[in-house]
Amino acid sequence: MAHLRSYDRRRDPDELQPGTIISAPHHTQARSGNIPTNNRNMSFSDFGVVHSKYRKMIILETWGEHCICLPLYSYRGRGLEGRRDIAEEYISVRDDSETFWEWELSESKAGVLTAIRDPTWPMWRTFITGRTVVKLTEKLVHSYTDSCSVEGHLNEADFRRLYRIYIETVKRKEKEILGLKPDTKKGDEELEEGEISS
Repeated sequence: MAHLRSYDRRRDPDELQPGTIISAPHHTQARSGNIPTNNRNMSFSDFGVVHSKYRKMIILETWGEHCICLPLYSYRGRGLEGRRDIAEEYISVRDDSETFWEWELSESKAGVLTAIRDPTWPMWRTFITGRTVVKLTEKLVHSYTDSCSVEGHLNEADFRRLYRIYIETVKRKEKEILGLKPDTKKGDEELEEGEISS
């Protein structure tokens, strides 16, 4: 039996803009081969046990048929408690409807991103809670043909800051992998066979 939410629907691409916070079904390999009878998040498939849940995510970029998103995690309310060694891969996100003194302190060097609940997202539905973080180094794809719910959006200035930090993170990885400064072009003698100099 499917457990779909009545308010999930296919969205017009105009509704799915960078900075929008959506939630949609997300499926991954389960870590266990056993399925408890009371766990509706796990199911058998021809490819093994699948774990499914509604994942909250921030739309990072929009393309012709899909958008690229960064996932939100609370890690069962523990935030980055067990992930201090990779804290630079995350930025804390907090609900702007909570007063500052109610916020859990930022766990990331980049400070806090402010999330604003969409007027259509019911108050009784969970939005951004406690020690929520966005993961910069993990990307999810949401197709425009798939259903989702729009929960809110990031403050515009905070989204711009998020995107800049994301690009800086990608450039650091580019340098690590290629051994080049991001703006360095290969000389003709370094071009591989069939590669064209730009």
